[in-house]
Amino acid sequence: ASELEIPAVINGVEIRGIGYGAFGGNTNLTKVTMPVTMEYIDEYAFHNCSNLETVEFGGTQTIEAQAFEGCSSLRDVVLPASVTYVGSYNFAELGSGSFTALGATKFDYDCFYESTFETITIGPNSDLSANNIFGSVHAREIILGDGIKTIGFGCFNNAKELKNLVLPDSVTEIGEAAFTWTGLRELRIPEGVTEIRQNTYATDNGIAILPSTVTHIETL
Repeated sequence: ASELEIPAVINGVEIRGIGYGAFGGNTNLTKVTMPVTMEYIDEYAFHNCSNLETVEFGGTQTIEAQAFEGCSSLRDVVLPASVTYVGSYNFAELGSGSFTALGATKFDYDCFYESTFETITIGPNSDLSANNIFGSVHAREIILGDGIKTIGFGCFNNAKELKNLVLPDSVTEIGEAAFTWTGLRELRIPEGVTEIRQNTYATDNGIAILPSTVTHIETL
């Protein structure tokens, strides 16, 4: 097992990023600490680092697609408020404990596909407009911050273990199949949503509570 602390400066050069596949497949890594100078983590940077448990992100702003895919030992992840973008499949099929994003972050499609975190917290004013962000997640609770406006196509599709989710009042748009076959027994749609799109909440034994602002329903 080994821990890696990336310095802010090497030979007088400020370290601002981690390149494509830089540590991919390194099964010795258990912890990575990044400096406040860090700006980006490129695609596949830590891909399949299967024993990596802890990441301290420093000043990271962007995490490109699949940078942490296959890091099956990741636990209790905290993204600092500096992170503005997380690419596809970064936390798919992995994770234990909690995941917390503190800032306004744009999450790309399938970011948490089949993720195994127990709870997921998304920061205020984040962007959840991409497709299938939380598709088939195993989390029982997902907490959404205020200021989120759009829930994308299939956002929580097939999240069968999801029991607790409250949509913030800021949500005004919900994509098709956003809550299809979840474990939710009740879904309260916020005031301000005007359209219920196809298969928004297809379920066998749940209820959807609609606001007076809804003027068009395709199918629930």
